[in-house]
Amino acid sequence: MSFGKAALPRLLAFPKIGTAYNECLYAAVARQGVEIVEGVWAGRWLLENVRRGDIVHIHWPSFLYYDPNSSKQRLRKLTRFFALYAILRMRGGRVVWTAHNLYPHDGGRHVWMHRLVRRFITRDAKAIIAHGPTARKILISEFGIPKGKIFEMLHGHWIGYHPHTISKQDARRDLHIPESAFVYCIVGAGRPYKNLEALIDSFARQDGDCLLVIAGRFPSSEYRAKIDALLAKLPPARIRLAATFIPNDDVQKFVLAGDAFVVPYAEILTSGSAMLGLSFGIPVIAPNMGNMADVITERCGLLYDPDEKDALTQAMRQIKQRKYSSKEIIEYAGTFDWDKSAVALVEAVRAIS
Repeated sequence: MSFGKAALPRLLAFPKIGTAYNECLYAAVARQGVEIVEGVWAGRWLLENVRRGDIVHIHWPSFLYYDPNSSKQRLRKLTRFFALYAILRMRGGRVVWTAHNLYPHDGGRHVWMHRLVRRFITRDAKAIIAHGPTARKILISEFGIPKGKIFEMLHGHWIGYHPHTISKQDARRDLHIPESAFVYCIVGAGRPYKNLEALIDSFARQDGDCLLVIAGRFPSSEYRAKIDALLAKLPPARIRLAATFIPNDDVQKFVLAGDAFVVPYAEILTSGSAMLGLSFGIPVIAPNMGNMADVITERCGLLYDPDEKDALTQAMRQIKQRKYSSKEIIEYAGTFDWDKSAVALVEAVRAIS
């Protein structure tokens, strides 16, 4: 089936709203003239709404089948997932999967369900979307995806999505941080894969007048307790912890207070958090994993080898000795434009139509 420029297929998004990434992407895709529908993962909805030729765009398939708290529910939901998937395919829907991560963060490759569904989707989907050339290579290697089936699409920036109306001085005043301190920050939900333990350990080894800002909700009370215990070993004056949901208007305060935005993740294929730091003009420290090699350059941050002992500690020391231009970092982040992402997605759809 082929489509001219005036007849693009509908895109059924799973999901369309609820995450910053999807909202920014689909706003840009809509500007390309594509009709976007919020998908509902239910049999009746799929039977009544999926039309032949529709693009079924899935982002995080594990949300459709995996229950981290109940093995009984997991089996039930997995069976339901395959049944509903069969319905949308029977109705003529064509699946496109955007690979935000290699495996879900809950359990990863060690969970057989994740391996099964990943293998299934990478074989059945008409197209796989990767955020850059390094992520593309990793996905091809892991799942044996034919090169012609996988397409690259930039992860867009967050410039303008979060307000940027205050200065670094304002941010530090609100957080009671001295202007003279060198501040490392991380903003986002506190989950185990983000490896806050390594960040805290590396921060504890830093010399001089420095401070650590951690902002974001902790979905797991157990992980929150673990992080609290580690932070309790440090002088309270060196820590600013906001273990709660950060409203959109307040994100700027916690990012702009920093001199370096740290992404110490134990696993990473794509990182919207790294782009958050860049979008505010803050240099980023990240492991040389996934698409970080395609995003972080010497002009906007530092990459470290996650397999090398004390590499994060050294990177945190090194970045204090470097000079960065906030203006140049923001300009660089601006090249990761959502409209470019939308064009890439539409071109991938055209290629399979």
